[in-house]
Parts: sequence; structure tokens; C-alpha cells
Amino acid sequence: GKNLEDPDVHALAGFLRAVKENRVEAGSYLVCESFDRLSREHWRNALPPLLELINCGVRLVQLVPEQVIDAKSDEWAIMGLI
Repeated sequence: GKNLEDPDVHALAGFLRAVKENRVEAGSYLVCESFDRLSREHWRNALPPLLELINCGVRLVQLVPEQVIDAKSDEWAIMGLI
């Protein structure tokens, strides 16, 4: 959860702020080793910022196992985030 608290300190919070400020173009990718590395929070707390990224057009990429989640993904793929 701390990775979303201070955008001047934590990269994920900074990336989310840049997305909200339209400094990250729709269609951009956020790559991580595994989706569980994006947040250690309970899924109810972790899911809203991830959905916000997806709704802004960011593609979330997991390397292990390889998977891409975006606004066109079906609900079962998105459920794999949690």
C-alpha cells in the first residue's frame, strides 16, 4: 500500500499521478514481474488503482506468467489481477 502513498517517493504512485495528469499516453505499458508485485494490499484496496490505470488506457504486463491486461480484456483476465 505504501507504494501508492507518496508520488514523490514511490514509483507506482508517481506513475499513477503521471497517468492522471495525461503525461502518460493511452496505450502505454506498465511492466512488472508479477501482478502481485504491484500491491501487497488486500484485493479490495489494490484493485481500484489498477482499474484506474486500465481505464486510462494503460496496458498492464505481467512477465511470469506472461499476460497483458487492458481495457479490452475480458472480466476473467482482469479477475486474475486479484
